[in-house]
Amino acid sequence: WGAWPIGAKEARQFSTIALCEGGPDLLAAFFFIHCEQRTADCTAVAILGASNSIQAGALPGFAGKRIRIFCHADDAGRAATEKWACQLERIGADVDAFSFDGLRKTGGSPVEDLNDLTQIDPNDFEENPELWNLMP
Repeated sequence: WGAWPIGAKEARQFSTIALCEGGPDLLAAFFFIHCEQRTADCTAVAILGASNSIQAGALPGFAGKRIRIFCHADDAGRAATEKWACQLERIGADVDAFSFDGLRKTGGSPVEDLNDLTQIDPNDFEENPELWNLMP
């Protein structure tokens, strides 16, 4: 089931969820959760592909949760963010999304997703305090 969110069942015990697109971003989300010492209240969940909607059977597990969406910085990622946010807001989740716009990796190429953010230019990190507490 490509639309079934990886980690949805395990996330039921957490109040806060980092929802991301794809396997590499899922691993990066766990990295940032650990770095921010949020393992007690925050976990990561991934949808494998921006074209997927969240499977209807998985949606009740997100009700009442605080969710931050980390999608890829492209047209498909932006469309997925809107689609997933609508689905989650309809079941009572508190949703926002993180934008990678303007951020650069070491070497100068743009940050396109959460996995890229693990390679952020140190100057961009220092100049963007919202990155210091990435998890909602």
